Amino acid sequence: MPYTNFNVARVRNPNDFKEDSFRTIKGGTHMFDKAGLVEVPEEIRVISGQLKEVENGEDRTPMELLFPIDSYPEESDVRTWLDDENIDMIDYFPAGEGEIDDEGKEDEEDTNEEDTNEEDRINNDDNIESVTIKKNKKENNNFKNKNMERRLFANEFRIVDDKKKKSKKIIGYASVFNADSQDLGGFIERINPNAFDKVIEDEQDVRALFNHNADLGVLGRTTSGTLRLSVDETGLKYEIDTPDTQLARDLMASMERGDISQSSFGFTISENGDSWDEDAEGRAIRTINQVEQLFDISPVVYPAYTDASVALRSFDNYKENKQKTTKTKKQTDLHERNLRELKLKLIK
Repeated sequence: MPYTNFNVARVRNPNDFKEDSFRTIKGGTHMFDKAGLVEVPEEIRVISGQLKEVENGEDRTPMELLFPIDSYPEESDVRTWLDDENIDMIDYFPAGEGEIDDEGKEDEEDTNEEDTNEEDRINNDDNIESVTIKKNKKENNNFKNKNMERRLFANEFRIVDDKKKKSKKIIGYASVFNADSQDLGGFIERINPNAFDKVIEDEQDVRALFNHNADLGVLGRTTSGTLRLSVDETGLKYEIDTPDTQLARDLMASMERGDISQSSFGFTISENGDSWDEDAEGRAIRTINQVEQLFDISPVVYPAYTDASVALRSFDNYKENKQKTTKTKKQTDLHERNLRELKLKLIK
């Protein structure tokens, strides 16, 4: 069907999806094959469905993105947004010419909406409503790419034979509490032992990847029970039930040889979830007190995966506020000194 108000970017073949599994929502956080998790603006509509290769679960994969022509009038505008987010487009349908075949129709059995003409519903921007999708309590869609941080820790891995499952497990720590990080650009970072309480309590949907790259395959996932997270006195501990894949076999061989010996995790911080101070040596210390969302834990090859750009912005705010406080204190001290001198003159 044509969409007169939207240019359509197809990002996955409709034949990959189960029939009658498609729904349309406004923006939101979605998993793409190459880009991983991407926060799609609300003005962009996302048609997603369930892949045939996934036997169970409620996970949805985007099939098409609908770009409003007032904001994205040309194909080049659509391509620019997709390129910025590292999303591949396999086909493009200009407004008024796009078609979605039978595999692309929406399934609205879980909504409270009355039956409406889908073309009119999507094209009429004043009347469009988000399709309500039942959410697993473990899902967390607050992830924002621009706020994501990554930290790397050198720690011991253990590879354990699971005789019951006739497979192997990778056991390690994604984070260590109250340990000084390397210099992250003028400051040191520590992680509060309670930082991951929200992650554990919310039973967030976390993946185990290699090098933070979902394209290589998934090693484990909390919602499927193949990745388990827990907190002890040392830090955030993880256990991965490794799949029978070439990626897992190669990774464990490299770990056993000692070629790979570090873990990293991708995360976002809650609002006011960090604090700043100085230690006895005058070093700026950032303490992470609450992680809003844990995206993934990953054995990694290079420490270059440490990304502190978001923390640096917080550090800049800390320095700016400190300068303002120091300036205010100096002005106050000067004012008080002038008052004392004036009083002495009056007494004389």
